[in-house]
Amino acid sequence: DDAAVVKSIMHTLLIRYSNNNNNESHHNPLLSVVVDWHIVTSLARVFNVDVIDHHEATLATSFIVREALHLNDDDDDDVLSSSDNNNDGNDTNTKVVAAVVALAVQLKPWEVLNPVSIIKPAISSALYDGAERICVSTIEFYNDNKKEDASNNKAPAAVVSELIRATIDAKIYSRADTYATQFYDHGGKSYFLKCRLLHAQNTITKLIRRNVFPVIEKQVNRIDKSVERILRDNNDDSEEKKEDDAIILKAKDDIRFFALDRLVDTDNVEMAQRLALIW
Repeated sequence: DDAAVVKSIMHTLLIRYSNNNNNESHHNPLLSVVVDWHIVTSLARVFNVDVIDHHEATLATSFIVREALHLNDDDDDDVLSSSDNNNDGNDTNTKVVAAVVALAVQLKPWEVLNPVSIIKPAISSALYDGAERICVSTIEFYNDNKKEDASNNKAPAAVVSELIRATIDAKIYSRADTYATQFYDHGGKSYFLKCRLLHAQNTITKLIRRNVFPVIEKQVNRIDKSVERILRDNNDDSEEKKEDDAIILKAKDDIRFFALDRLVDTDNVEMAQRLALIW
């Protein structure tokens, strides 16, 4: 059938390209070609091609991605420690990053390629949607192949953590909040309340600047609901859990004090007094 033929052709292309570029002693200049990985990815998407069941094609895809992004060999050694490496992808063209990120997302070479290592160049190129798709692709890979439930596997949690931390560092709190919510069961839970709080604080600051005071209470209510969700999910009775719950509950006070302080600082004392009475 057509899908099987296309899959076979694509696997051959990946392997041939990798073999010709991976070993200088076997490099044949006559076979050197420039491949548009966007086109390859589009074909793979149409015919639902991946490299999950083809180890040689998986290795080839990993080589192609790592070569294009100038990743070091060390970047794939440990999915947990890789976040400490310093490769930020700044020397790589954004179009190239976008192309190979899309290729990796579609082909899912996660058996041999650390997804965290390509989150970094994607974010450095401001390709947040691509970085998000890397997380989705990684989770799907671990779920579909039943290597381990993705909610319990460290690889998806590591890549989600990298994405959320990067958006927090970039002060894009709305995205961080979205990602922590979207990937709540795959590493996002650890950042959920922090992201929700940062997003609410940022929004409240903007609301006060625009004199849109009624919406402040909605932001406070979002924090209250977030706290309730986390407390509901933390379903053990240990002393450690009780201490954690106390810290979590403090977020309710933190957002209220934040709003009141901002109102007072901007000479909106009357509104601050009204909200203080309500709270």
